[in-house]
Amino acid sequence: MKPQAIVFDLDGTLVDTEPTSLRSWHLAAKALNYPLPEDFVDSIIGQNATLIRQRLHEVTPEGFDPEAYFEEARQTYHRLLHDEPVPLKPGAEGMLRWLSSLDIPLAICTSTNRFEAEHKLGSNGLLDYFQGLVCGDEVAHGKPHPEPYLKAAELLKLPPEACIAVEDSPNGVRAAHAAGMRVILIPDMAAIMQEVEALCWQRVDHLDAARACLLAELERQR
Repeated sequence: MKPQAIVFDLDGTLVDTEPTSLRSWHLAAKALNYPLPEDFVDSIIGQNATLIRQRLHEVTPEGFDPEAYFEEARQTYHRLLHDEPVPLKPGAEGMLRWLSSLDIPLAICTSTNRFEAEHKLGSNGLLDYFQGLVCGDEVAHGKPHPEPYLKAAELLKLPPEACIAVEDSPNGVRAAHAAGMRVILIPDMAAIMQEVEALCWQRVDHLDAARACLLAELERQR
């Protein structure tokens, strides 16, 4: 099916905020003298607050309060985001400007809550490119469940098969694929296993390469 809309993940895909998230978890661990669980941050990339909390309760050693750790990391992340410029991924603005010039509808599907998502986009002047946002605090089931991407397709008034998702994380890839969308994977910080890559329509190294894939597909289906 010809792509009729593009649905973007946010963190690690359009904005380069995953290093900030990692820094916030390490700062929280240091502040609370808390041993950061091995591979914890990698496992939660792309997940919303509810699932991150659940994961924390699973891996927190006896004698430590997972809720205190979560809250310390959350407040640290919020402070870092609002004290420093939110960095864009290279090619992000050019990609959005190009797609908008073609009148292709765009949406965001993110595990970030709406307040932070709007800040990340708005502070970079990108919010108006999107027909809507599906945020992590607005779904019953976060990524890797397909609900967020199904809601994005519903918001765009299109079947999921008519949308292409652009993702960086295994949790996001699984969610978009399960919803029925083709997925362009641009790996960021999370390790990509072979079984995750097998779910993708394309794997590229950066947004400019993703743009080339989309251009080729649009021209092929003229």
